[in-house]
Amino acid sequence: MAPLLVGAPCASGAEPSTDCALSANATIVIPAKPNDPADTIKHAYKLADGSIIFVGRFEIDADGAPKAYGFEGNGLDRLANAGKQGEWYGLATDRPDCGPSGNPAVQSADDPAPGFYVSTTSMVDPAVRDCHRQRRYVDSTTIPYVALPGGIAKVTHGRGRLVVVKAQSKSAPEFAVHADGAPSYGIGEGSMFLAKRLGLKTDPQAGGPSARKFVYLILNDTMGFPRSAEEVQSKASDAFQRWGGIDRLNHCADQLNTLAR
Repeated sequence: MAPLLVGAPCASGAEPSTDCALSANATIVIPAKPNDPADTIKHAYKLADGSIIFVGRFEIDADGAPKAYGFEGNGLDRLANAGKQGEWYGLATDRPDCGPSGNPAVQSADDPAPGFYVSTTSMVDPAVRDCHRQRRYVDSTTIPYVALPGGIAKVTHGRGRLVVVKAQSKSAPEFAVHADGAPSYGIGEGSMFLAKRLGLKTDPQAGGPSARKFVYLILNDTMGFPRSAEEVQSKASDAFQRWGGIDRLNHCADQLNTLAR
């Protein structure tokens, strides 16, 4: 497939670019979900400026919420979504390093939800050194974040890339930070707070919309552990305007639709 070239990237200090050259030579292949015949191979596209764009679904990620997982299924999400005995990828464990092979760590009286398991995210608060403390992790109920497979982006040195998410049926985008990982086939997953901002139901057990109707833009700008939703909104909104804003995003969305045909 030949590149779809529109305009040219802007020079440093110039007006924001409207470029959206999506090329088959600059794609990131997202594999299909194993044992799911309804799932297919998907693609994300890397632009000349390093930003990444794709169309995905929106699965609800409860990780980091104080009441995400609990005994006897009384958490916000199913315990199976945090892993299994010996392989707890979504929980801190009683090991000194909180590694996945231990037993789930339980929040104490000093934590936000005593008695619930400690639910983790890839991004952590450097001010909270004890990995067994729930406050160390990004709270799904209060922070707009996305979860991304490592093939697209990783939380590096405690910093995640700023993100724009736009429902194709709406004119205004929402803003987030990349704060958690997703399976290699995962392309479209975000926090309960971000789901609410997008006008979606926030129940993690319901799974979220299955249709791929959300445009995700992964910006180059990064931020560290978010202290509030307002901080994420401010940083991501400013970065989005420097990138080219809604006009460029709509232009890219049109190119994505063309490639999908």
